[in-house]
Amino acid sequence: MFRHLKESNISYLSHWFRSIKFALWAAKMYFVCILHATLPCMFTDTFSTNVLKLAKDLEEEKNAKH
Repeated sequence: MFRHLKESNISYLSHWFRSIKFALWAAKMYFVCILHATLPCMFTDTFSTNVLKLAKDLEEEKNAKH
């Protein structure tokens, strides 16, 4: 169970908070997408902008560890 934590060099609590943060982000994006599907004029770039930002942040984090 803890092999993933060791490989990621992260504590259980830090991993928990990070995972919850991603889950809340995903929930927010879910509602953004539902609203955009219903009213296409709303949140026209929100999802794509947030996904690209998340990808950039994760890449920077990965590169900072090396």
